[in-house]
Amino acid sequence: MATTYTVNCACGVAITELTVDELVVSTQAHAAETHELALTESDIRDMMSIDAA
Repeated sequence: MATTYTVNCACGVAITELTVDELVVSTQAHAAETHELALTESDIRDMMSIDAA
């Protein structure tokens, strides 16, 4: 089982990816499209959780 990286948005959406880079892109897209927010990579790293399987 692979390590996954997840951001749980306050709106209830959970964004999970296999790499931090993918998580940053997906989370930035969600934040921009859904919430009209611009998040930095640092913001996302502060919010993410790591599930090391």
